[in-house]
Amino acid sequence: MAKRKAVTIDGYTATQMQNLTINLIYEIGGRAWRNNTGAAYRNQRLIKYGEVGSGDVIGFLPDGLFISVEIKTLNDSTSAEQIEFIEQVRAVGGVAFIAAQIKDVDDALALYRSRADWIVKWTKSKPNWTNSH
Repeated sequence: MAKRKAVTIDGYTATQMQNLTINLIYEIGGRAWRNNTGAAYRNQRLIKYGEVGSGDVIGFLPDGLFISVEIKTLNDSTSAEQIEFIEQVRAVGGVAFIAAQIKDVDDALALYRSRADWIVKWTKSKPNWTNSH
C-alpha cells in the first residue's frame, strides 16, 4: 500500500505550512522563523542542535510573547517531548499550539489578538494605583 503524501489537512506540505505560519505572524507585527532540531556528525563528533520538542516555527509576537507552532501533516504524530514543550511554553505565558491546518494558526492568532486587545483596553482603563498624595 502506498504511503499517503505528507500534507496537512488542507493540503499544504509542511514547508508551505511553515512559510504561511511565519507570514501570518509577520502580518500581525511579530517575528518568526523555522526552527530545526536534530544531530549531525562533523569530524567524527556528534553535534546536536535545537531544543528537542520545540515547534517547527518559533518567534515572538508583537508584545514580546514567545510563540511556538508545531506543524503536523496527516502522516505525523505528536511526541511526548512536543507536548511537554507546548505545556512549558504555556506555563510561562507564551503561545504554543499544534497546527494541522492553516485554520489552526488563524484561530490561535485571533485568540492571541483578542487577548492582547483586552489587555490594552484594561491597562488604559484601570485606575492609577500609585500613591500620589
